[in-house]
Amino acid sequence: MSRTLVLVRHAKTASDPPGGVGGDHARALTDRGHRDAAAAAAWLANNDVNVDAALISTARRTVQTAELLGRAIPIEGAELADDVYAAAAGSLLERIRTIPAAAQTLLLVGHAPGIGDLAALLDDGSAGAAVSERLRGGLSTSGVVIFNVRDEWQLLNPGKASVADLTTGRG
Repeated sequence: MSRTLVLVRHAKTASDPPGGVGGDHARALTDRGHRDAAAAAAWLANNDVNVDAALISTARRTVQTAELLGRAIPIEGAELADDVYAAAAGSLLERIRTIPAAAQTLLLVGHAPGIGDLAALLDDGSAGAAVSERLRGGLSTSGVVIFNVRDEWQLLNPGKASVADLTTGRG
């Protein structure tokens, strides 16, 4: 049974949190970030993405991005996950492996460089050299990659997911 993995890098943020309080974790989306996340959400809706499990970093900007995505696509089973914040690709892969087998579509909203490194790590190359090269360059803010995953989440390994589509939301 095929599964779908949707990786999203949060949308554009302000360089400092409001009033300088809360540090990096408290950084919010800019107006452009709101527009870009809405554009990414519309793209996901046009691709008929329905999420039945989600891991969302607890940082304000990822929560805001996920909320904007949720206005356009159904997101069930969302979990705010501290361990997604600032996680490296290997740690994110380990976290994905904890998702119950019943989940068919997983959304992961995270940060650079981990989320982009994970996309490059999972890519099996079947979408072509240009796509693989783009993934190795990382994900821009509001970057989205949809993967087809052949195995259960617990069995997901590097190079074992095929890119179905990708975009960068710009509104």
